[in-house]
Amino acid sequence: MKCKFAHLNESFTLQPIRDMECNICYDRVLGQGKRFGILSHCNHAFCLDCIRKWRGRYMKNVDKELFRLCPICRIESYFIIPSAYYVGAGKEKEDLIEAYKKSLKEIPCKYLKYGEGVCPFGNSCFYAHLDKNGKTIYLPWIGKTIKEDGTEELDQGLKLCDKIIIPSKR
Repeated sequence: MKCKFAHLNESFTLQPIRDMECNICYDRVLGQGKRFGILSHCNHAFCLDCIRKWRGRYMKNVDKELFRLCPICRIESYFIIPSAYYVGAGKEKEDLIEAYKKSLKEIPCKYLKYGEGVCPFGNSCFYAHLDKNGKTIYLPWIGKTIKEDGTEELDQGLKLCDKIIIPSKR
């Protein structure tokens, strides 16, 4: 039996980018002034709005590990890159990803709230971690600890102030 998605791999080389269709709504992505939503680890084409809605819908109803999967190839991608042009793979995609991450470093993290909140992503967050004075806050690595009952717990690690020992005066 032939895969019903086999034509998609061919479409990347046969179809001009201006005519590329979203693999969710099947409209031309650039036809109505839309942008591409490029997944970090696969090369399928999506409208930015469509892939965000698809992920949003599944994020609420499905295990968090599953909502990161491409709706077509099921490859896990951790983020979506808004783009005015399509990039499938290779050096051009690596450059797009780096430029995207660099642009996010200019935006303050909404979770950290200038030192008043807690960022669940720790030092793996793409956004700027700033204090009230606009200076960078360096966060500890955040990992997961598996408890005895098999559930995962977010490990926030220690803050730098917990590590500093202030000598007492004698």
